[in-house]
Amino acid sequence: MKRALILATLALGLAPASVFAMCYTVLGANAVVVWRGTNTPIDLSKPVTAGMRAVFPAGTHLVISDETTGCTPVGPQNFFGPMDFSRPPVGMGPGEATR
Repeated sequence: MKRALILATLALGLAPASVFAMCYTVLGANAVVVWRGTNTPIDLSKPVTAGMRAVFPAGTHLVISDETTGCTPVGPQNFFGPMDFSRPPVGMGPGEATR
């Protein structure tokens, strides 16, 4: 039993990073995607609510999914700071909404 546990631990350690990839999506009003990417938009070592309030406007929601196939980046990536909502997110033209 102990040997099986050690082998399972080693197998997880050697698994490619893509196995553990996540898609982070921030939904704004009317479920419009305001940010999406495989990097987290907030510091997840702290409470999520505080991180969301520091970076995104009130009423936004963070959705974390292990499905990365359709995780097309929207908004600035590698980002920890207040968002500039005066311009459309990267990948969206004026008046376009991504759902």
